[in-house]
Amino acid sequence: MLSAAAVRREAALATRSLSFAPPPPVPPRRVVVTGLGAVTPFGVGVSRAWEKVLDSQCAIHTLGMLLDSGLNCTVGATVPRGDEDGAFHTTDWTNPKSLRAQEVDHVAMALAAAEEALKDSGWSPQSDEERERAGVAIGAACGNLQEVMDVGQLIKEKVLARIGMPKTIGDAARFIQHGDADVMVAGGTEPSINEMAICAFDRPRALSTKYNDRPKEASRPFDAKRDGFVMGEGAGIVVLEEYEHAKKRGARIYAELRGYGLSGDGSHITAPLQNGDGARRAMQSAVAQSGLALSDIGYINAHAAGTPLGDRAENKAIKTLFGEQAYRLGVSSTKGSVGHLQGSAGAVEAIFAIKALHHNVMPPTLNLTETTEEFTLNYIPHQPQEKVLHAVMSNSFGFGGTNASLLFAK
Repeated sequence: MLSAAAVRREAALATRSLSFAPPPPVPPRRVVVTGLGAVTPFGVGVSRAWEKVLDSQCAIHTLGMLLDSGLNCTVGATVPRGDEDGAFHTTDWTNPKSLRAQEVDHVAMALAAAEEALKDSGWSPQSDEERERAGVAIGAACGNLQEVMDVGQLIKEKVLARIGMPKTIGDAARFIQHGDADVMVAGGTEPSINEMAICAFDRPRALSTKYNDRPKEASRPFDAKRDGFVMGEGAGIVVLEEYEHAKKRGARIYAELRGYGLSGDGSHITAPLQNGDGARRAMQSAVAQSGLALSDIGYINAHAAGTPLGDRAENKAIKTLFGEQAYRLGVSSTKGSVGHLQGSAGAVEAIFAIKALHHNVMPPTLNLTETTEEFTLNYIPHQPQEKVLHAVMSNSFGFGGTNASLLFAK
């Protein structure tokens, strides 16, 4: 048996004899957006939601199920499930008997949004080879989206579940950039309007409670009288595609995903770093990856949920990163219209940012009637504003200090 010293000598000799050639250069693969799909509190469909957001409508209302619940917050933004045009019906998309009760709406909303996004993209795989070069990255609070989508022969590989925010979109883009896929269906889904979910945010006093009698005024991003966020629900899906692949088939391209930044500040379970450093680092990383100048960015769809600390920190982060350029930006939060859609918020808000870029119009921030002295930017109050846009950013900053930013360009 070799002694310990002999073993170390043999290991050292083996290490010195190893020689690794540098890896071959990876050709740049650009990622573009070719399809959009959504289920929101305005109903099924991206166009429906976008038109109502631009029309300064608000989907927040009183939640009857909470009136006798003992909770402090009694308002929210539910996906319509009645008989009106655009209403969502779970049984149109999946068989409830095949899923656990808590998973039914997660899966159905994801399938509805995915079908719209795929139809919008015009991409329909005809062979196993095409399917094998595609994947799904959908953040959900359930774990069997893969099985449901496999049964439907949507796409077979590369499924990421249980991941929220726009991280699924950014991670999906990396599959394409690194050559593991040509097409990715990415986004998030969360039907979060129930007593348990609302209680989880009501107890730490994260939700708005002062406007229970005026629900459409409850979500107040950047406003001096904001007192917390409003829960919403839905699903948002985008089709990402390698640029040459999309170009070859003549696809319509909404935007190119140029940058994706992540950071974690871990300062507190519900409060961000008040200097905005975590948010700043996520945005800065996205800008650095994009190769764009700060002056190229004309609009930010802010996370701004209407919490006193969160909005202040994000505002500080934008000012710190952009400097004087911040005063040339448009910054708005569509949460004033639809509330905080939880696990689908990052995807739906990315879609709104892409629509803003595509149509050169910035959606408004509702209920912004008064600001304190630190809020000195253009927050696009009440009505949309037209602007020629070359690049836009979408921010999502979660409790616990998890921050993500996506940067899209024409």
